[in-house]
This record gives sequence, C-alpha cells and structure tokens, in this order.
Amino acid sequence: MPLTKKKPPFPPGSTVVAITSFSHGDGVVNTGDEFPGDHPLPVANPSWFCDAATPVKERPNTWTDLVPDPPSHRPPVSFLEPIPAHRLVKAIVDTWGPTPWAPGSPGEQARGGIAPPPYGGGLVRGRAYDALDPVVRQHPERFEWPRRDVTIEDLERLERSEDKEG
Repeated sequence: MPLTKKKPPFPPGSTVVAITSFSHGDGVVNTGDEFPGDHPLPVANPSWFCDAATPVKERPNTWTDLVPDPPSHRPPVSFLEPIPAHRLVKAIVDTWGPTPWAPGSPGEQARGGIAPPPYGGGLVRGRAYDALDPVVRQHPERFEWPRRDVTIEDLERLERSEDKEG
C-alpha cells in the first residue's frame, strides 16, 4: 500500500494567525502572532490558527467554537414529571433525623471525641410528596390530602373519562 502525504491544512505561501495563546517546547505563541502557513506549528496544530486575512470578528473563538459544551447536569427525566394530583399529599410536620455515618468515615470514628456536625434529612411542612412514597406509608399521620380549587382541567378530564365509559 503506497504511503500518501497528508494534505497541509493551509495553502502554501499563506500567512496564518494564532487564535489562542499557547506554549510549546521552544517558547510561547500569543494570540495574534503570525506564521507562514507551512511553519511546523500551524501544520501540527491547525485548530489553533486561521488565515490572517480573516477579519478579527470572524475568527473562530477557542472557547465557543473549539471547546466542547459542558455536560448536562439535569436530573433524569423521571424526576421532572409532576406528581399526579390524585397522588399528591403534603407534610403537616417538620422532622429531622441523622443519617448514619459510613463505616470507617471520620464521623463514625469520632465516637467519644468531637464528631463532625450531623448530616441528615427529614420532612418539611407544606412540601408536596407522592402518596406512594415509602416515607408516606411509614408515617401517614404526618401527611394530609391538600385542599385545592376545582379547575377547568379537572372538569375536562372528568368529561373525557365519562365519555370513554358511556
């Protein structure tokens, strides 16, 4: 199989300009430094250079064009679904309980000494919960069905269910 030369990223005789600052083994290149298109630096790093004739406002921006977008940290879709109105309950008390420390952690090892502040969680009065949540099943006396006004959506949903049955 014959070896083929890789096509140079810039045309011969062209001038290129650095669009970002970077360092290399022999020194530093600053944004705006110009090099011949066949210079080893632009040949080895073509994404860091563009044609010098490109207007400054049209040159690629390293941070928006070359760096990938950050990962999405949105919760899974299942957490974004609202609780259906017929399963909605609200807490009527505030509670708090410590979460046990992990085995071998500084909190667990500090027995008798000065332990780090406790970590825990609990119910928040007025917060909505799903009636099928295990915490509701454990202590149903700590929850109530919320009182709510009748909405046009409720009436339309009832009419649709009546139409399907009848």
